Amino acid sequence: MLIGLYLFLIAVCVVLDTSLSSCVIVTILVFLGWLFTYTYPKSKRSDAINLFCIISIGYVISALIISFNYLNGKHYIVYDVITYTPFLDLVRPDIDYADYINNCYFKLADNNAVHEVMVRYACILCNVYIGKATVAYLALLHSIFGVFASMFLHKSLLLFFESKKAFKYVLAFAFCSCFLFYSGVIIRDICITCFYSAAIYLVLSPFKNRNIVLVLLLSAICVGFRLYSGVFLLSFVGVLITKRLQTTHFKKVIIPIMVLMLLFVLGTGVLGNLLEQTKQEIEYYQELDAGRATDGLSYKLLALPPGIQQIALFLYSQIMPFPFYARLDGVSNLTQFYESLTNTIYPIWWFMVFYFFFIAYLLKGLYKRLSMDYNFLILLSFVFILVNTAHIDVRRMMPVYPIIYITYLIFKHKMLPYNESKNLYKNVVRVFIGLLGLYMIIKY
Repeated sequence: MLIGLYLFLIAVCVVLDTSLSSCVIVTILVFLGWLFTYTYPKSKRSDAINLFCIISIGYVISALIISFNYLNGKHYIVYDVITYTPFLDLVRPDIDYADYINNCYFKLADNNAVHEVMVRYACILCNVYIGKATVAYLALLHSIFGVFASMFLHKSLLLFFESKKAFKYVLAFAFCSCFLFYSGVIIRDICITCFYSAAIYLVLSPFKNRNIVLVLLLSAICVGFRLYSGVFLLSFVGVLITKRLQTTHFKKVIIPIMVLMLLFVLGTGVLGNLLEQTKQEIEYYQELDAGRATDGLSYKLLALPPGIQQIALFLYSQIMPFPFYARLDGVSNLTQFYESLTNTIYPIWWFMVFYFFFIAYLLKGLYKRLSMDYNFLILLSFVFILVNTAHIDVRRMMPVYPIIYITYLIFKHKMLPYNESKNLYKNVVRVFIGLLGLYMIIKY
């Protein structure tokens, strides 16, 4: 199966990119996938291989199509990726990489050192030993992280569902969520999402001391991609500690530990630094990101009073982009249409997922049926989304989406009766149609 996958993907790269560098990336992807499937029990390895093959085919083809949308150094929707295209010509290090990484880890400079060095060295190695580095080459490099983010989600779902159901649920997420689009774009967010997906699996798994070490390692790596994302990931250690204490005589100290971990997140300056950073970035991204006009709804919500502002931004952030068809404006060719189509599908799908989860969790009180450590994990995901609302962008929030998706599936298939679940879906659809109708009335 994997050999057939490899030959098919090589053929796709030859037809769509005609570059040897893309074939090398595909070789690395298939090799890593082969190794990864050995982390599954024998009884589930066949499903894991099939899942890996399907997702890899979809993500590789998607990344190649999206890479076509670079025109004169620009990208159709996510314009800031043009900051990486100058690296395509590198044949030797252009900066002191050791000093760059030293500043990141020992001076806490938010310079994305690991991601920068990864992209630069990938281009250097390609130009020196393989052939010309291309946009498709870098897009495929990032798609590897998207594939494995979905595979880690699969491992997490196997903790709660039988193999066939987990297989189906992951496919839905892989091809309907924002993972599909952002796996084909040259940005660090999909890399961060992969690390978070791995950490989520470790947190949800039965407690082992080594899981704490592995989460700490993932956090350290993540710091090199975005400082606050790495620091925030440290809070997952608190979830692991909470899980462990629930099985001991120290249950009474769980809540104080949770409070201390939240104070840690806030006390380290993650929240303040993030808000300050995103305010500075708004001026930059409004020139680069599509659809970021200063008269947009998100900017109007920022003017609301404190408290109301955060709640409104939190809820609004989970329907972005809105209206869902906004990305279809200005499409001029088939590749742009494909890219816009992925950005049209995922907001509709995620609206149904998130608001089903949100209503079931808070309004129907299903949080009472979850363990304390699981509720802590959900609380952290809410905080993560909230601190990213100063600059609303789905790609910054998607690292915690697997937590919400897994909980949504648990609510839908394990906790709510069928009829109650069906009625809740109907209500969410009514809210969606109502919001769309209200937008039409205001707009036109």
